[in-house]
Amino acid sequence: MDPESIKPERKAAPRLSRDQTKCLKVLDLGRKDLASNDRHAVIRKAYKRLAKHHHPDVGGDTEKFKELNRAHEQMLMWCENPNYTCRKALEDCWSYDSFTNRWSPPL
Repeated sequence: MDPESIKPERKAAPRLSRDQTKCLKVLDLGRKDLASNDRHAVIRKAYKRLAKHHHPDVGGDTEKFKELNRAHEQMLMWCENPNYTCRKALEDCWSYDSFTNRWSPPL
């Protein structure tokens, strides 16, 4: 029997604060976009796309542009040292998370 066939499945999702979640909404991104290896480029592309629309020199809102710029900086700081929530469990089995001292439902 191959040991890889019984190895628990590992799922990782970006761990974000409330402020960082708001920044994702401002940049019009999803958590799945941050799960890719090319997250810097994804954030930069979203920022450039929205900056063209909201820049004050092209008739955009100054406050919206400032908020967009702050969200961009915040998410780039997160990208330098990303945090992930990792869960590792067998399929359709409850698992114990010692970090939170709780049982987690099946994946």
